[in-house]
Amino acid sequence: MLKAPMSQWDSGVFLVRRRGAEGAVAKQIPFHSARRAALLEARLRCTDSAAAEESIMIVSEKEARREAATIARLPGIFVQPLMVVERPYSRETDAAEDDNDTLPDREIIAVFPYYPSGDAGQYIDHVATPLLAAFKAGKRSLQSTVKELAGMITRLARDMFSLVGQAHKRGYVLIDHKLENMVYDHVKARWQLIDAAEVRPCELGKTISANESRGTPFYAAPEQADGLWADSRSDMYSCGRCILMAVSDVRDRLAAALDEQPKELEAAERALGQVLKPLAAVMMACCNEDKPAARLSAALALRRLA
Repeated sequence: MLKAPMSQWDSGVFLVRRRGAEGAVAKQIPFHSARRAALLEARLRCTDSAAAEESIMIVSEKEARREAATIARLPGIFVQPLMVVERPYSRETDAAEDDNDTLPDREIIAVFPYYPSGDAGQYIDHVATPLLAAFKAGKRSLQSTVKELAGMITRLARDMFSLVGQAHKRGYVLIDHKLENMVYDHVKARWQLIDAAEVRPCELGKTISANESRGTPFYAAPEQADGLWADSRSDMYSCGRCILMAVSDVRDRLAAALDEQPKELEAAERALGQVLKPLAAVMMACCNEDKPAARLSAALALRRLA
């Protein structure tokens, strides 16, 4: 069925299964590793692999189809599936449980591209680890290493604000934006979004209820976490938290690499802070908890990064 080995495919896969009158489905959540790709391959072949169940979560068929439709409406923002397959589903292990099912079993599989460097958090490790190893081996200067790490964060931020802004212009809010929902396309040399489960229509200047979609702790805006409302300002807060997480990750890695060199660590943090000073203004604007309207100024502050 698949024309490429599974090592070339990502498991950002909807595994949609009708389970009788309940209409429940299983959804394969995204992962980025050869091992998990192998588990997905086992699942696609309908083999009985207990390990393949690790990434399965139950969602309603309506929710899964809504997410697939949202992704299709936002090309250039969300990674689009390479193929979608619908077929009968053989479920020997579930036969006893579902003897009373009256509807035919099927599964709908949407296969997305495989991104070896993983999500944004994993990408930071993918880039930072060899850079810091080269620095410790004396093959790179501290200044060039810090500059490269800062550039990585800045490029991520630019693409992130562009993608989120495009979604807002098309009438959608992301609700659950975070580093785990971004992947870097090495072929196109740009970032893209994945996982549109919580994306909702929302016209610019209007809000939607956040009672059922409160986002992810740390990333979610206060009004969203409290279940009050969400809109483009809430997404801006999440963007600011993404920047904070990325910068904190890089600083932790620098500290680990220079744990016995306090003077060099101080110089590295000072250099990183200087290079990222314009981005810090964007982050502060985004993370304003008391004045949500101030978060929208982040788009203007971002121009200083060019």
